[in-house]
Order: sequence, then C-alpha cells, then structure tokens
Amino acid sequence: MRRGAKPAKDKVEAKLPVRKSPKNDGARGRDVEKRLAEALQREEQALKREAEAQEQQAATAEILQAMRRSPADTQPVFDAIVSAAARLLRADGGILTRVAGELIELAAFTMDVVLERVRRRGDLFEGVLKTKQSLSKALAALR
Repeated sequence: MRRGAKPAKDKVEAKLPVRKSPKNDGARGRDVEKRLAEALQREEQALKREAEAQEQQAATAEILQAMRRSPADTQPVFDAIVSAAARLLRADGGILTRVAGELIELAAFTMDVVLERVRRRGDLFEGVLKTKQSLSKALAALR
C-alpha cells in the first residue's frame, strides 16, 4: 500500500501582536502615562454608568411605591412617573398624556425645577413678568 503526502498541519495558535518596548525612558514614561489616562477614563465612564443606573432604580422604586400606596387611584402613579422622568432626563418639567377614545387627556405634569428656581430667584422672575415679556423669556431668564 502506498501512502500519500502528509496533510498540512493547521496553525492552532494565532500570533498575538507583540508590543515593542520603547527604546528610551522618556518614551516608556509617555506610554505608561497614556495607558494610565485611558484606564482613568474607563473608570470614570463606569462610575457614571453606575450612578445613572442607581438613579433609574430610585425612580423605579418611587413609581412602585406610588402604585403600592394607591392601587385604585392612578393619579399618584402618573404624578410619580412624570416627576421621575423629568428628574432622570434633567428636564425643567414634564407632561404625561393618555388617550381616552378620540381625545388626548392631560394625565399629569410637573414643573418642579421651574418652581424651585422661582422660589430661589423669585424677584428676578417677578421683574421679568412685570415687563410683560412672554413666559418663555421669563423661564429662559431663570436658567
């Protein structure tokens, strides 16, 4: 019996790129600084994501508490939803509507941020309104 040629061996190990070490200490230091800055940036991004997740969990808990406190009344739940959404989105206020047949009804709204600014800087707000400027200009002045 005659034997054929041996099959070629597959390369099992893939060669990883080898990082060449810098030739001088200055380049080596810059390389370390660059990697440290990248690691710090990744850590900062991770902390930001964690803080956002905690804010979302707190908002969810607030809505669930409203549902538990008033199982038969939807208004406190709608109020909690719009308040939590405005806070998460860092909005000045929020509006929640619902469809009832062919009508769109206002279910809840909040202007907590605007009202807090008015409480803190009420004199400015009143002054702007006394000049008979539009409400949008008055709100813009509070920012």
